[in-house]
Amino acid sequence: MPSALSRLLEEHQVIRRLSSALEWLSIRFGSGSGVDEDFLRSLYSLLDFVSLCHHEREEEVLFPALSGLEGVPDLVNDAISDHREFSQLTQRLKDSIEAGDLTSASDAAAAASSLLKRHIEWEEAGLFATAEASLPSDVKESISKRLSEAGEGCSLDQAVRDLEIIYQAMGGG
Repeated sequence: MPSALSRLLEEHQVIRRLSSALEWLSIRFGSGSGVDEDFLRSLYSLLDFVSLCHHEREEEVLFPALSGLEGVPDLVNDAISDHREFSQLTQRLKDSIEAGDLTSASDAAAAASSLLKRHIEWEEAGLFATAEASLPSDVKESISKRLSEAGEGCSLDQAVRDLEIIYQAMGGG
């Protein structure tokens, strides 16, 4: 039987690749090189996908179901804190790019990359594993159904297409 969190796990694969692209971007900006408009458009779309789709779905669907489990509310609060920090780093990255401050943009991209990598590993090993092991079957089925209902502008297929544009620009296809 597939995981109740299959949709979030699929999104995590996209986010892992985004974190690698952010690391590449940090190095590029650190060397004083910019990127083209298509790259930025796709990057901004992916950053929004993470914050406005993925994180929002976790907070609205998964986290409320987990909050009633013993010892989990603190983990949920930690996850939400990471989500807020990512949103702040995303805004700092966008603002720095728009201002032409590649040093600040490089720092923000590196910090966002590091946060995403750490957060996803922690989330899968902690919160997701707890959900799979502890939630009743009917709750997991409900979570799975609700997660599969993508919100407006929350297309995983579009996120993958944006990622392809970024990787093409990176020279990695």
